[in-house]
This record gives sequence, C-alpha cells and structure tokens, in this order.
Amino acid sequence: MKVDKSDLAWLACAIDSEGTVAITSNYAGFTVSNTSEEYLQKVRSILTELGVQFIEHSQDYSNYYPNSKIVTNIQVLRTSSKLILAKAILPFLVIPEKKKNTQLIIERCEGRLKVREQRTKVYNEVLACMNPTATMKELTTKLGNCKYYTDIYTILLTLQKRKFVEKVKKEDKWNHFVWEWKKLKDNITVEEIFERRKNDLEN
Repeated sequence: MKVDKSDLAWLACAIDSEGTVAITSNYAGFTVSNTSEEYLQKVRSILTELGVQFIEHSQDYSNYYPNSKIVTNIQVLRTSSKLILAKAILPFLVIPEKKKNTQLIIERCEGRLKVREQRTKVYNEVLACMNPTATMKELTTKLGNCKYYTDIYTILLTLQKRKFVEKVKKEDKWNHFVWEWKKLKDNITVEEIFERRKNDLEN
C-alpha cells in the first residue's frame, strides 16, 4: 500500500525523536515510545498502512513517580516488517546513528529473508521426495550441498512435520538417538529408521 511521503517523514521524525533503532549481534528492531494516545494512534495508523506488524507493551512508573504517565512502547520485530519500515523511513531519517543502524537492519533483514527463501525451497524439495522406502542416500543426494538440511537431525525434523514420525519428547533421549543414526548406512530406508526409533524408545 502506498503511504503519503508526509506520513513517512512524520514517522521517521517520531523514530528520530521518540524512538530507538537498535541493532546488536543477536537483536535488531524499531521502537517508538510515548504517553500520548493520539501520538501513538498515528504511529499505529501509518505502520498499518505500510503493512508492518508490531507489538505493544506499557510501562507504569506511578509506584516510583506518582505524577508519571503510562508509557506505551510500539515495537517492530518481525524480519519482513522491519525491512518494510526501514526502507520506508530511511530517506527521511536525520540522526546519523539511527540512519546508519537502519541501513544495517536492511542489510541484515535482506540476508535473513534470502536464507529463509532458500530454506523453504530446500524444505519443499525434502517433502517432495519423502516416502517410507526412500533411503538416506536418496534424501541427501536430493538435498545436494545445501547446508541447511544435510544432517540427519534436521531431515528427521522435516519427516516429523510430514507426519512420518510423532512429536519427539525430550525424555526420548533424542540427542543420543540421532547420534546413533549418524552411524547408519546410506541405504537404510525411512521406514527402517522409524522402526529403530520405535525399538529404541521401547528399550
């Protein structure tokens, strides 16, 4: 949805003045904080028009500061939403550090979405070749050199999603069981793997 440039400039100003653009090694996101419901509603409205998903949480400091108002924080944390927001406000940001962090968020989000796209593609390829008589060699050959699904553990999680195996519980000694599977020959079938799992859990 196309949003008026004046609204994007207003939102960028809100983030410059009343918000944060945070990026660390394991976190990245936008936050706008305010006590005015009218102000917050305008932020919500623009984000919604952009198609950006956000969450909210409030902080009440009245126990410590009797005259204080409730502060509401609007956060954008989803990768796709962060990318939309970052690209929309980047041209209008003024504070150099926030502009720099927004550019870094764009780069990180684009990288993660690319990885997600590749992962989804490979996952679909795995599902396409799933059947009880498929061998581990056939599965790994189908997967090629893709780094996301080359180990048995991840392949079996995919099998679980395809309902070939029930949900695995922690008490099933899952890590030890997977380690044993790593020793199996390439010609073992999916069906035989499940039988071994059943026997392992019963013993």
